[in-house]
Amino acid sequence: MAFDPDEYLGKSKPSDATAFDPDAFLEKPRLRDSAFQMPVPRQEAAPVVRKNSGAANAALGVISGAADIGATLMTPVDWMARNADRLPRQIRNSLIASHPVLSSLAMLADRYGLIGREDRRGDIATIMDEVADTDSGAYRLARAGTNVAGTLGVPGGIAKSLGSVPAIARSMPTLLPAIESSGMATQRGLPFLEQMGARVAGGGIAGGTSAALVDPSTAETGVAMGAALPIGMEGLGSLLRGTGYLGRTALGGMTGTSEDAIDTAYSAGRQGQREFLDNVNSRVPMRSVVDSLRENIGEMVRRRNASYQSDMAALSGDRQILDMADMQRALDSVRDTGYYKGVPINEPAADVLQQLQGQLDQWSLLDPAEYHTPAGMDALKKSIGHIKNAQPFGMPSRHAADQVYNAVRRQIANDAPVYNGIMSRYSDASDTLDEITGALSGKSNSPIDASLRKLQSVMRNNAQTNYGNRLELVRQAGEEGGIDLMPALAGQALNSWMPRGMTGAIEKGVSIPAATAAAVTMQNPLLLAPIPFTSPRLMGNLLYGAGATARGVSRGARAAADYLGIPADIVQASRLPSALAFMRDKEDMKGRSPLKREPKE
Repeated sequence: MAFDPDEYLGKSKPSDATAFDPDAFLEKPRLRDSAFQMPVPRQEAAPVVRKNSGAANAALGVISGAADIGATLMTPVDWMARNADRLPRQIRNSLIASHPVLSSLAMLADRYGLIGREDRRGDIATIMDEVADTDSGAYRLARAGTNVAGTLGVPGGIAKSLGSVPAIARSMPTLLPAIESSGMATQRGLPFLEQMGARVAGGGIAGGTSAALVDPSTAETGVAMGAALPIGMEGLGSLLRGTGYLGRTALGGMTGTSEDAIDTAYSAGRQGQREFLDNVNSRVPMRSVVDSLRENIGEMVRRRNASYQSDMAALSGDRQILDMADMQRALDSVRDTGYYKGVPINEPAADVLQQLQGQLDQWSLLDPAEYHTPAGMDALKKSIGHIKNAQPFGMPSRHAADQVYNAVRRQIANDAPVYNGIMSRYSDASDTLDEITGALSGKSNSPIDASLRKLQSVMRNNAQTNYGNRLELVRQAGEEGGIDLMPALAGQALNSWMPRGMTGAIEKGVSIPAATAAAVTMQNPLLLAPIPFTSPRLMGNLLYGAGATARGVSRGARAAADYLGIPADIVQASRLPSALAFMRDKEDMKGRSPLKREPKE
């Protein structure tokens, strides 16, 4: 009879107690540490391995950030795909007829579930939770950075779109730039409250739209953060300005110099003005700043003369003939200063009157078409001016020459009104030159020491009180002459290793020795920590370095902005509302997903 396995397996188990029972065998306790069995080593639990490396999580974060924006852009497409049957037949037929290729692609996408999703954003979040470590810093930073990069152009696009409508552009001149800069800037010259109102509104609009593009549910948060940022930045700026003022005052006092010297050291670093370093480290002679002053004065003279010649060239086109009768009457009115009934009584005054009369007589005989025009009369005025300037102030001869000189000038101004503006500009420039030259001993034949002392006085700690006018003149000379003297003067003020002035005497004689003795006695070297802050040269170099570092950071930010096409007036901090609004917790996203799965063990 053939063997039947089914029949064999269907038989009941034998009741013989001696039969082998595998189930009973497996239930017996295992032998441990017997002579016939080696001890079984204990298995350690396998370490938990993160899902991906930092680079992979960062890449997935970029994809997730882009998908956030894509989900928002796809919202109307998904809605139309879900509600296509509700559209009127005519509209559906017209869409298919006008865009047959797109319609075919849409039908394929709908068939494979690529469009028409109920919660696209939640689906993406669930997928990312399966393939990435969404709690990692690399993932979150990359996602937020992609959110920010994807919304950089939103405020500018809104502002340009609104500005393209003439009525809106006319009615919102302050709001549009505030929107474009995300609340960081608006029109200048407005009252503070009006500026802040426009910036808050612009920041709210920019923040809300940027947040809505990434996730519409965060629009309110984006509005709030965008509106609050300008206020916070303004307050932070005020705090930093106040802190900076206190810091400059403290360092100026500790080094025995001034706030201006401290401030200029940092700004020189920001602007890359190496003349500060040359002077603070004594690489150039002290008189170099005097040479720069004289170069500025020479440039101011050149500009004044060039402007005058340009104006007079325009005036030369005026060909009207001017009358010389008033000039003669002015001379006759002062003739008694040198004569009495035709007899000279003041030889210097009589000689000047004779020179003036000869000049008028000679000019009256010249061709009026060439010499009696406004430009020709200006030449006559110059010749009389040379006679006038040769006379001592307060003398009758000077008074007589002044009368004729002013008569010529009045005649030209009356007949050619534009001449008043020309002479006013020339006179103002001359007055400024005279003031700078006199106050700072800027003439080429002035002693170097006198000019240097006057220049260096502007960097003393009481310069605003006693030498405020000199300080303004030094700045004006730099602006109009082209060479900024402040970095060199600040460098000279800070080129000493030890504190200057009375502060230096006290610190060198009392404070520093006392601090050293206390540090040795108390065995606490921290008591010596303030001493480096009293060294002008050390502080000057450190402040210059800090400014140079800030310049490098600023250049890097501008280069990145240019590369990315970001408008120059948009501050990087203005993008913080978007970044912070989009740093959502993954569990919030998972809760809205129809594809939610139980977390892995």
